[in-house]
Amino acid sequence: MLFEAGYISLIRTILIFIGIYYAFKFIFRFLVPIILQRFIKKQASKFSNNNTSNSNYRTGEVHIKTPPKNHANLKDLGDYVPYEEVEENKEK
Repeated sequence: MLFEAGYISLIRTILIFIGIYYAFKFIFRFLVPIILQRFIKKQASKFSNNNTSNSNYRTGEVHIKTPPKNHANLKDLGDYVPYEEVEENKEK
């Protein structure tokens, strides 16, 4: 074997895991708030842009938004295959 399991390698492995843990803890303490602030600002700007676009309508007017109707082509539905039940006779 290249490496023998000893106390020094065990302590070194534990120290590496502790170092990685504290590195992630340090990174997330500073990066997550920055990322969340940017996300919140982006969502707030989207919300305010949507509200300003609706202000073009006069007060008291009714506006109904309907999605466009998709007409399915009935010719492309396929062939009709009649179904017929087959009875099985159980003989002993």
